[in-house]
Amino acid sequence: GRLLEAEKKARKQNKNAVLRLGSGRITIDPEQGLAQVRMGDYQLREVSSFMLEKESYKQEFVSRKAAPIDVKGKGRVVTLRSLVWKTALYAARGKVPAGTNMDEPVQLSRWPNLTRLLLIPGAVRMSALWTIQAASVNGLAQQLKLPLQDVANFYSAVHALDLVTAAKDVTPAAKQKKQETAKGGIFRRILKRLKAFT
Repeated sequence: GRLLEAEKKARKQNKNAVLRLGSGRITIDPEQGLAQVRMGDYQLREVSSFMLEKESYKQEFVSRKAAPIDVKGKGRVVTLRSLVWKTALYAARGKVPAGTNMDEPVQLSRWPNLTRLLLIPGAVRMSALWTIQAASVNGLAQQLKLPLQDVANFYSAVHALDLVTAAKDVTPAAKQKKQETAKGGIFRRILKRLKAFT
């Protein structure tokens, strides 16, 4: 979405990004990993998509001094990762990012911190399975018997946080770590979580 695009450009320019929609505004500081949101969720949904008219939406890149994150100012200050996750969900609308092969097996490089993120139906089960084994989007939906839209939303969110790894790209060290995890208590807790949400 637009927010992800702005965050990437701001990081490259070593600046803050300021996104404006009507009276609403979002300030993004990639270095601190924070964002200040001065708009409601309805506007945030609009900013998350590319369906806005150019005249109604503006973005600029300025120095951190000119547009700082002000925890005492108006709006709520959130982690950039939680905002990226949320806007990725808003933009997804039950679909995966363009160019995604929904039959290609992928894995998660690590478990997303779901306690600090907007919850998705089945997120715990998807995190558990995708962390310990490779599966495609279609395959995961069938295996866990979840609506494809929910799996697509989850995939879009973890993809936005750069947590998706192609199965063939998982390093030997990562594979070994997953195997060791599967043999220990963490794996047993994962199984318990899966059973609890079955």
